[in-house]
Order: sequence, then structure tokens, then C-alpha cells
Amino acid sequence: MKKITAVIREEAAQTILDLLAQIGMQNATVSEVTAVGPQANDPDSSKLDITLGRLSKKMLKLEFFTPEEYLQRVVAIVLSGADTNRAGDGVLSVTEVTDLYRINKRQKLT
Repeated sequence: MKKITAVIREEAAQTILDLLAQIGMQNATVSEVTAVGPQANDPDSSKLDITLGRLSKKMLKLEFFTPEEYLQRVVAIVLSGADTNRAGDGVLSVTEVTDLYRINKRQKLT
């Protein structure tokens, strides 16, 4: 089992979630985050954040779990859905999940 975390432009999220739903991935966690650093210097969406004292931009973080056999397909969907060919499109990471539990059933899923 793998955990995928993608920090992407807000406008890419719905397309990515729709494409993932088409392959049976219905569950995801979506959080609003603030990106800072050189990649946040996007004239279309960055702003000077007074509390941080630097340029920042709002992005979304998508997190979801996928079996190994879906990994390459899921990564391809996220990369193609998030890519605008501009700096600040975001990042994607894949991490190994050793144990995953469904809390309400106290059931181990991995």
C-alpha cells in the first residue's frame, strides 16, 4: 500500500479527483495549504503574506492511499492533471504504508 501526497494548484483538484473516481478511487483528504518559497512567485496567484514576510500562495494538498498495482496509473493522473507547465504547479510524493487501519471497524487493511 502507498500513500500519495500532492500539493497542487486549487484549480487542478476537481479534474484530478474526477479522473481518480473513474478508476474507482473515491476517497481522498483535501486540505488548503499555504506554499512559500521561490515557486510561490507566481504572478497569477501569489501575494505578499504579512505574517510570513514573504511571497505565498494558496494551494491544495490531496492525500490518499492506493494499492501498489494502481500506483503508476494514479501518479500519471495526478501529474497530468496538475501540470500547467508553469513554476508552482506543485509536488507529488509517494511513501510506503506499512500498516493501515479502518478505525470504526478496528480492521487492519494492509
